[in-house]
Amino acid sequence: MLLSFVGGKPHIHHNIKTSGITYNNFYGIQCDKIIKFVTNEQPKEQKMFLALRVECKQEILNADQVFTQSGQFSIIPMDEFEMIENYYEGAFLCDENTVEPRGISALVDGDSLYGNWAKLRFVGDPNKKGDYCEILGFVISAVKSW
Repeated sequence: MLLSFVGGKPHIHHNIKTSGITYNNFYGIQCDKIIKFVTNEQPKEQKMFLALRVECKQEILNADQVFTQSGQFSIIPMDEFEMIENYYEGAFLCDENTVEPRGISALVDGDSLYGNWAKLRFVGDPNKKGDYCEILGFVISAVKSW
């Protein structure tokens, strides 16, 4: 249960004693599940970002924004993730702003993502806005780029 106040009056969120509980609903408004975080392990080293593990067994999250310290931008769509045991794993795609990609799509054939850090934004499945979702963690696989 989560308790907050609006106009001095208490408002109870996610009351488990209520049947038909809806999560992520605040003051009668069903909200999107959005999580942002920055990965900055070994901040002095340039890294090439390879793969990502999202430790959440309830649903796949879409990485709709991936920014790197080097000014790159990418995404990791839901269909790029595969369930392995109780988590989802997917590969980082390439820089969407690659000037001359080696093939048809910059996301697939562009420059690899690199930098000292990466900032990611995850959005939950829009069809599961009110469903329970427990995120236990994120694991980033990266290698020193030079």
